[in-house]
Amino acid sequence: MHTPRFMNNKQRFQKAFLYGLITAIVSGMVVAYLNQLTATLIQMSFPILYLLSAYVIATAIHKAGGGISKNYSYLGAGLTVLSLLISELCTYMGYDIIIRPMDWIPALRLVGYLTFQFDTNSLISIIFIILAVYIGYNESDISHR
Repeated sequence: MHTPRFMNNKQRFQKAFLYGLITAIVSGMVVAYLNQLTATLIQMSFPILYLLSAYVIATAIHKAGGGISKNYSYLGAGLTVLSLLISELCTYMGYDIIIRPMDWIPALRLVGYLTFQFDTNSLISIIFIILAVYIGYNESDISHR
């Protein structure tokens, strides 16, 4: 007869980290693909996808870990930022940037320069980035649901 095995807090957090990391990488690449697709079709990007990505990451953390602590919130915010960075890097530099760590710093400088220009589109993107990080932070902890 099989007895159920319960996980302690550390094991739940590690599981949430692993699921969240995989989700962040995949969602970052999917958002990059959709940004590239829409840019070629209609010359426009949709930063609202950042919000969807943050919600998916937070849901993965919530379901895998089910924890009630600020650590899960910090994890959700951090992995959301990682997902957004992966998305921007892949959008501007291609998907092979992920396997070329020596190009990350110059690529991040370029992405920072392109993101933080002070025009209407960049300001809207910045607002969506802030909202996405807030969603990642707020929705990862089960006490916020």
